[in-house]
Amino acid sequence: ATKILDDVIDIEEETTNIMRLLEYNGGRLAGLENRIKSKDSLTRKILTDSHIKGISLEKVAQDIGDSLRYTMIISEENYANVAEKSLRQLEENGYIINKIKNFWGDDIYQGVNVSIITPDGLRMELQFHTEDSFFTKEVLNHKYYEIARSERATPEEIIEATERMIENQSHVRVPPNVEIISVEELYKNGKN
Repeated sequence: ATKILDDVIDIEEETTNIMRLLEYNGGRLAGLENRIKSKDSLTRKILTDSHIKGISLEKVAQDIGDSLRYTMIISEENYANVAEKSLRQLEENGYIINKIKNFWGDDIYQGVNVSIITPDGLRMELQFHTEDSFFTKEVLNHKYYEIARSERATPEEIIEATERMIENQSHVRVPPNVEIISVEELYKNGKN
């Protein structure tokens, strides 16, 4: 965890400046105070993933993709265009779009999570949300998410937490044209 965070500290300022430039596309960054995962959280994630997946701590640490993470809030009406434009701008600045997970229409989580490789080779994450999806994730569902992923929660507690998250997410509106936010569409629409 210490090595990962040392690498993050080396590139965070420059990466944050690039992320701030994305705001000119029409979104706004949120949660910047949480952009670097805490050492305790990172350590817990490495230990838990190693235990659950049955793989070495070193392998889990290599696969960590959110030690540096950003969230962009975009209006519903401009969501797809701003997200796509932002991804293209990152590529123009030497970032590699590794994987796009488009969760719009999912039961438990609404948004787009993008795995990105920085020009320095560090994996990071960028999430795209609307005001509603961000509020639901951070305020309404956060405590239920913590219960659902807890190794100490009973099956009944996990079921109840999951049902609450599904109910809360059912009220989040899906922005128009979100289907264009995928690696395939990025390539199809002129990615170099």
